[in-house]
Amino acid sequence: MLIFFRVICGSKFRVIRGTKYMKQKGDKIIAEGTVVEVLPSTMFRVKLDGTDHVVLAHLCGKMRLNFIQLVVGDRVKIEMSSYDLTKARILYRISGK
Repeated sequence: MLIFFRVICGSKFRVIRGTKYMKQKGDKIIAEGTVVEVLPSTMFRVKLDGTDHVVLAHLCGKMRLNFIQLVVGDRVKIEMSSYDLTKARILYRISGK
């Protein structure tokens, strides 16, 4: 089931196609996904749930300070800007217990 978001960009509306896992927080978009590739300098490629969209993501400050390690296959919660949907920040690692 797909949901469409409207984001105000200046005086125009822009439609963002997403899934039921996405929600909007101000001008940020919160989504869930799976780590598909680990890159140098705490960068990761994350595939969003319900779509085949892959974003380039980096760790947030709290995850760096607490030495949270991510590997391929980990489920994560990410935050994307509504202005650039190709980059994201990893906020939380979802435990798969």
